Amino acid sequence: MTPISFTVEIFTFVGIGLWFVGFRVFCRTRRKGIQGLKADDYLMLCATIPAIAYTVLAYRAIVAYRGLANNGMSDEERSSLSPDSEEYKIRVVGSKVQFTAWFMWLTAMWTIKASMCAFYRRLTVGVYYNLRIWFGFTLIATTYIGSVCCVLFSCWPLHLQWQINPNPGNTCQPADSRVNYYVCVSLDVITELYLLAIIIPLLWETHLPKSKKISLSLMFSGGVVVVTASILTAVDCFTAETHGGSPSTQGISWSGREIFVALVTTNIPMTWRYVRDKLRPYIISVVSGASEYQENIDTFEGSARVRGERENGRVVQPVNPTMAIEGQLAKRKMPDQENSTLDEMVRATSSHMAGITKEEESRNSAAESHPQA
Repeated sequence: MTPISFTVEIFTFVGIGLWFVGFRVFCRTRRKGIQGLKADDYLMLCATIPAIAYTVLAYRAIVAYRGLANNGMSDEERSSLSPDSEEYKIRVVGSKVQFTAWFMWLTAMWTIKASMCAFYRRLTVGVYYNLRIWFGFTLIATTYIGSVCCVLFSCWPLHLQWQINPNPGNTCQPADSRVNYYVCVSLDVITELYLLAIIIPLLWETHLPKSKKISLSLMFSGGVVVVTASILTAVDCFTAETHGGSPSTQGISWSGREIFVALVTTNIPMTWRYVRDKLRPYIISVVSGASEYQENIDTFEGSARVRGERENGRVVQPVNPTMAIEGQLAKRKMPDQENSTLDEMVRATSSHMAGITKEEESRNSAAESHPQA
């Protein structure tokens, strides 16, 4: 990947991701104003800060410092490289940038996870789901701390993270440290799968139609894409040298793509209602326009053919073309307001949990009224 193509890709990705975040805020404030923003919205806004910082660091690491760090060198090359040379200085600074980029990536990804968990908190009711949500927050916090500690303390003292000579070992090479990738990617996948385990069963326990359950499940399954991107990040970094690539470039590129995927997939559910309401008239016009045109043609042809004729002992009345068109247009009228699918999900969840609560109360009352001897 050339520096120009890398620059275009990473800034395009972060730009699209930030646009989705801004569009989410627009959709949320359009309905209820600024006071309508909740904790998940603010967390998503906070996630944009480390996402932007990571993009800048990635640009500096790959373009300004040519992807050079304290990795990808033989012992002979390390010993022959003078500390006063320009390459030596670039590799030292490049290693520091790669090291810092790890923390920005972790902060961005885990803040997005916290935002999704806070959003699920708004969708759920009942003690059972509250426990799962709060366990999710605990899991996110502990895995974030564990990932940060891994990056920070897996190689100590700290200056070894950018040491050139002697070779500090792969653990102290932040551009392609296998320890960092194994630990951080594993915890990333675990937290994403747990978030999916919260929302998918909840959807299928509601009383929504099956078609809406399937569509919502697909909408909230963006975590699968994030998991895939996370695994590809580690695999591509480990196999980069085999395919003639640079582990520094591949690792930092795929991490940026994962942030992009996370920003897009986690904001789609919050923007879907606005997009659906805006596109509905056009979709209906395109889908129904052809059928209505054909129905009107058939109506007019039938009217001319059967006018004044008798069929099965009764007179077929001529069809008024104006009434036919008005009847077809009436079919196209849609209500001005329609409850969003997410709102239906909230109500269905509340009804489902309320039923469980009433059932438990009735059992408790029966037990109290008929105590055992």
